[in-house]
Amino acid sequence: MKKIKLPATNTVAFTLTPKQLEVEDIPNQDGFQSFSIGDIGEDDWRILNIARENGSKILWSTVCLEKKMEDILIEYFMGSFEGSCNKRALFKNELLQASFIQLSAKKHLISKVSNQFYAFKGKDRDRLQGYLKSIIKWRNAFAHGSLTLHATNGVLLNYYSGSPKIEPLHDSFWNTVESVFTNCNEVLEKLEHVVKS
Repeated sequence: MKKIKLPATNTVAFTLTPKQLEVEDIPNQDGFQSFSIGDIGEDDWRILNIARENGSKILWSTVCLEKKMEDILIEYFMGSFEGSCNKRALFKNELLQASFIQLSAKKHLISKVSNQFYAFKGKDRDRLQGYLKSIIKWRNAFAHGSLTLHATNGVLLNYYSGSPKIEPLHDSFWNTVESVFTNCNEVLEKLEHVVKS
């Protein structure tokens, strides 16, 4: 299978002090002085590419969790069924997967469904909503924001969520992302089991 390459851009920002600039004493033929600000090394590009790959995984994993939420909603509203069913297919394809039913609406529906089950009240329900809120925020940030390679702070995620935000993409951030996605998946599986029983 071919590994595709699609056009993408990177923003590179530097924080410099006058001491970091190496100014040449001799002006060029146009009367300008040139200066060197250093260069971006292989390690800088490597961590930027890792951030881009991780962002892609966030987008794909969000799609997978959304599919799991759709399955729970179908199970709740349509019941268990083996084989094919035109009603279920219509409900899934024309309603749940329609572009006008956004992930935030599915999050709201999942909350309402989870409230219907005594076995799923309390901590699990509240944690699920918190996980989904974080996941939607990250999905939107990576889908609509930009990555910046900052000379001193590493890779930054710049996005808008009520106001401009900047998220440093350090290991602690990625650990939180992994934990939230894993925990969200586990809680959704628990809800799915409750809905099916």
